[in-house]
Amino acid sequence: MNLHEIKINAEQTADAWDRLAALLAAEPGLDNLRNRLSDRAAKLRANRFTILVVGEFKRGKSTLLNALLGKRVLPQKAAPCTAVVTVIRYGDPPRVDVVFQDGRIETLTTEEFMRKYELKVDDTAYDSANAQHMEEYEAKLEQQLVDRFGGIREAVLSYPLELCRDNVEFVDSPGLGEHPARERRVLEFLGEGGADAIIMVLSATQLLNERELRFITNTLTPLGKRRNLFFLINRWNQILDGLVDPSDPEEVRREFAEQEKLIEARLKPLCRVDGVDYSENRIFRVNALGALQQRLSQRPDEVKLRETNIPAFEEALVRFLSEERHRARQLSDGTLARETRASIMKFVQAQKTNLSQPLEELERKNTELQPKLQMLRDMAKQIDNYLTAKASEISQHLCESFDAYVAEHVEPLLPDMVEKLDLGRADRIFMSIDAALDLFRPEGQKFRDIISAHLQPQIARFFKPKVLAWGEGYARTILNGMAVEVQRQLQKDAGKYLGVLGEIEQQIGQPGQELTAQEQLHKWLSEFLTRQSGINVGIKELGLDLAPVMGSIILDVLAHMTLNFLPGIGFLISGILILLRGQRIREKIRGQVLQGICSKMSEFKLSQHEAIRTSLREQFAKLRDRIVNNINSDIALIDGTLQTLVAEKKRHRSSAEPRFKQLDAMVTAAEAELKRIEQLLK
Repeated sequence: MNLHEIKINAEQTADAWDRLAALLAAEPGLDNLRNRLSDRAAKLRANRFTILVVGEFKRGKSTLLNALLGKRVLPQKAAPCTAVVTVIRYGDPPRVDVVFQDGRIETLTTEEFMRKYELKVDDTAYDSANAQHMEEYEAKLEQQLVDRFGGIREAVLSYPLELCRDNVEFVDSPGLGEHPARERRVLEFLGEGGADAIIMVLSATQLLNERELRFITNTLTPLGKRRNLFFLINRWNQILDGLVDPSDPEEVRREFAEQEKLIEARLKPLCRVDGVDYSENRIFRVNALGALQQRLSQRPDEVKLRETNIPAFEEALVRFLSEERHRARQLSDGTLARETRASIMKFVQAQKTNLSQPLEELERKNTELQPKLQMLRDMAKQIDNYLTAKASEISQHLCESFDAYVAEHVEPLLPDMVEKLDLGRADRIFMSIDAALDLFRPEGQKFRDIISAHLQPQIARFFKPKVLAWGEGYARTILNGMAVEVQRQLQKDAGKYLGVLGEIEQQIGQPGQELTAQEQLHKWLSEFLTRQSGINVGIKELGLDLAPVMGSIILDVLAHMTLNFLPGIGFLISGILILLRGQRIREKIRGQVLQGICSKMSEFKLSQHEAIRTSLREQFAKLRDRIVNNINSDIALIDGTLQTLVAEKKRHRSSAEPRFKQLDAMVTAAEAELKRIEQLLK
């Protein structure tokens, strides 16, 4: 089947789905199914195939897409904040349509887009002289990004890229872990069915970290996205950078063999779907920057370009789009056809069973049903209370763990850390004179403030990896253990819930869903609490204001200078004494800095406790909302179904025969459309 025939086939299938949806329009109990069929028809008619590019910050997503384009068109970010989500579609001449949230469209050349929307280093640099705390810096940066890009929905780049012919589009997504709001947009995009295939850009020097694995396991797998998932291991050329002797063939061989073992252990199992191993056509070791450099060169070296492996990836993508795009679409349509037939028959069977009963019997069932529906509501409340209490219990465990970790692994290292601090201008010979010049300096630029601002980032750099190590190690262990306990309890609740649900469905004569407790739990939680906990803890940096500490030291330095300043030769003596006392002054600075840090540790721990509790409270609230909303939806559907049956019976009080004929006619017409669809899928 050629591309033209594939397009005609998709249009005919879409027409059949639309006709089938129209047949179901008169049945309120089938509204969800009807909407699903209409959505499927719209997607087929648009014939758009979306490839989402995902990955963590600095993995090279934008560089990869620029390499495919053969031109530096997409902005490459200097800081972990993707300013604008960019969609690449086929178009000539090239242009960029910036689409705003209010519907406005700003059309730019690619050069104008680069100038206006690329984040430069100056946009995101940390000004230690004017920003006293990292939180202040991050808040300022985030506000700057909101001001510049907050009103933009997306940027659509039209470019004559051959891969994008026939309605293929690439989406340059926000980086995983860059920012919660931006990462949520990626999850929403996937949940909406907006991605038909996914390119995950990984780092050759840090192959598949925990967050990346969790994204695949907890998000892509439940959505059935793994079959069309490509892994691009970027910067493959940098593996040799870490070798002691890159010219030693044996060392090179061992290093690449080790990398292949990692790929075999970590990536290849993720490429096995439904018993089929897709790894040969899904894993690529590439050098995106090298490919871009060659394609930007006036005389590109084809051999070097081939060595980047980007051409091999492009060829595999072309094969995928020509051979598997249509097959993947047909599999989806075939699955939907089977589910549609089963849903219609289930609905009709329930309608006929209940309409065959007297009205009084239906009304009695409706009355008897209410206590069981209340049991489901009570279960939802019990789960709500359990998760609320569990969030508090886990928070307490984490807080205790954090305190113990700080006492054992952080506080003993403080003296050595302070000893290694670079004191900056406080290490200069004439710091007393420098301090004296404060008389002429405005607030915020005084000697004490400069030294404080110089020391603060150094202290932050000491604390941050320590706290992150606790979060990824000790905290993760606690969370994983607690997650197993929570999952076990929720699975018990799911089993009880299914038991009551089965009684209700048997009572109203509606066939059950035949789910296991594990399947019901998965339906409730989706990406939460599968193999990983899906829960993270908040992390606060040490908020230490060193200005008061430095102020007391500077007063001592100035007093020393005043006492030893004598006319004539006394100035020379004063200078000598300053040099002799320099070491003592530096020791005093370090001593008071250490004292200042130690005095702040209790406050630091409390702030971390609050961050932990807030984070756990918010995430468990999401779990509760998801489960309770799911249960309430089931209750509303069951209650509404019986109410509808009572109303139907009242309309056909004398005889249900006309309604039976109406249902049979709908089944006959629906079956004809389904057979037409199945014929198109052969």
